[in-house]
Amino acid sequence: MTKAIVVGGGPAGASAALGLLKQGFEVSLIEKRTQWSGRVCGAFLNSEAIRHLEWLNVMEEVKKAGCVTVSKTSITSLLRPSSEPILFSFPTPGISLPRQALEEILLNEVRKKGGRIHMGSRVTSVDKSGSNWRVFIRQQTPPPRFELTVVDPLEKKEKADTLEAPLIVMAYGRFSFGEILSTHPQNGWYGWNATFSRVPQKPGELSLHFYPGGYVGIVTFNNGESNVCGLQYRTSETPLVWDTIFDQAVARQPGLKRMLSQSQRMSSWRGVGPLPFSTALTPSEGAILVGDAAAVGDPFIGEGIGRALAAGPMLATAIDLAKKKSSAQELSRIYASLWKKAYSKRLKMGSVFRKGLQHSRVGGLLSELLIKQVWIRQIVIPKLHVGFSAPLR
Repeated sequence: MTKAIVVGGGPAGASAALGLLKQGFEVSLIEKRTQWSGRVCGAFLNSEAIRHLEWLNVMEEVKKAGCVTVSKTSITSLLRPSSEPILFSFPTPGISLPRQALEEILLNEVRKKGGRIHMGSRVTSVDKSGSNWRVFIRQQTPPPRFELTVVDPLEKKEKADTLEAPLIVMAYGRFSFGEILSTHPQNGWYGWNATFSRVPQKPGELSLHFYPGGYVGIVTFNNGESNVCGLQYRTSETPLVWDTIFDQAVARQPGLKRMLSQSQRMSSWRGVGPLPFSTALTPSEGAILVGDAAAVGDPFIGEGIGRALAAGPMLATAIDLAKKKSSAQELSRIYASLWKKAYSKRLKMGSVFRKGLQHSRVGGLLSELLIKQVWIRQIVIPKLHVGFSAPLR
């Protein structure tokens, strides 16, 4: 195998492309966007994410972009919402960085390393032809207008309707080729975020605010702006109006209300849902699934972006274990084994905690245990944040 197609240009897809390029593959990355359109979450990168960024050789660019070290978080408990927040130091610090800056760095690195990036191209179908995957694409109209500093739109000579390669990596996110948001009255978990100013947090500070039915995380960047991101269980009776959902969160959590009383929203709301949470790797039939295409897990403290950035290191490790001579099917099997070992237990534990959040007393007890019990702090939380570790290269 010498060629690979990556469907999706978010952190997982870009990381996968970089991992493949490191292994000598010719990589074509397909991304339907033509310009930055905003994302939900991904502003806090935990220690696992940092480890993968170092492996991808982009940490210097991340530092130039103004990342800020995040060494602890303050947590407002459900059981004692009016009391002082609980302070918790991370075993290994993380960083705060706007999502747009991260994606620009990764995609620019793919381009610099020789990857072909097909911007403004939507995948219409994927099928198997012998030993090759065939990806049918349609260029969006009007012509692409992508605004990253290095990545160019699809060149004229590359405007093919079909791409073929023995290996395909699916990094299309949570919802495959469907809509990213249901406006119909459905029960389920919905994620949302916006950028705020005048939040009383210093750059690099992170706070979590739990309440019956969800929680809100706030991380502050080096420019003083803050990403306010929430996860909330919505019933069919709740209107899908983000201002209303935000007001509900503030009303249910006094600590959050105090934190945001003088703040001002600077951006429009971004939202997704209902989120298709899972506790296992999605079956792939020989394709490699990365990021949220592999499984949607809980984004409590940067776990989601950590799993996404693991795509490149994990793929490269799987290729090494396959000795670069195995079939795509065998490579997929090895990759799946690595993925399950790194993340299956974490997804199951997150599922238990999420269910508890739907009930005030249970969720409150769980949030207290996570911080107050010494064995939780010293054993469980560090293990949850280890994730995948690629061999040194």
